[in-house]
Amino acid sequence: WTTFGTFRMDGSSWSWRIPSLLQALPSFLQVTLIWFCPESPRWLIAKGKDMEAKQVLGKYHDIGHPLVDYEYNEIREAISTEKEVGQISWMALFSTPGNRRRMRIIVALAFFSQWSGNGLVSYYINLILEGVGVTETATKTLINGCLQIFNLVMAFSSALFVDRIGRRKLFLISNAGMLLVFVGWTVTSAVFQETGSKAAGSATIAMIFIFFALYDIA
Repeated sequence: WTTFGTFRMDGSSWSWRIPSLLQALPSFLQVTLIWFCPESPRWLIAKGKDMEAKQVLGKYHDIGHPLVDYEYNEIREAISTEKEVGQISWMALFSTPGNRRRMRIIVALAFFSQWSGNGLVSYYINLILEGVGVTETATKTLINGCLQIFNLVMAFSSALFVDRIGRRKLFLISNAGMLLVFVGWTVTSAVFQETGSKAAGSATIAMIFIFFALYDIA
């Protein structure tokens, strides 16, 4: 929505500088404020700073709370067990059938999330909209802004159904739905390119929203 307002700053480089600076702001805050975060209790215990580790745990669980001693002892036992086992190499990720299966799932999820099609809109929405006849900057930024609000609402709403429906079902519904919608999206875009039909252009925009609705539920 920032770009929806700043694009009107004709002749000023701040029309793109302001959105860029706002995008950099969260990273700047993270780099600045991270120095005020306490060290990990696990790291402190591994370095022999047990009292400091207990203080960190107590800060978030209240000093004297049974959970502090429980977590403290659990971390110590885990570190002790790791030392007894010895150095573990990256090959352990592939050493057993169970680990190989887990790695296949991890790699597949990373691959699918990058190749699901959402990056197409994230990076090239300007070209996509121009490809279906939307050339006015005001209209393009308005659609983009509405899409982000739509994604926020859908993501929050879908999160409420995770425990009821289950992640696996939502993931499968999302993937199958995105495939079908992406096919429809491709068809409507091609029809517009061939005929210049406004209906096909409008259908493409609708497909973008439906696609992201399905993406958001997973």
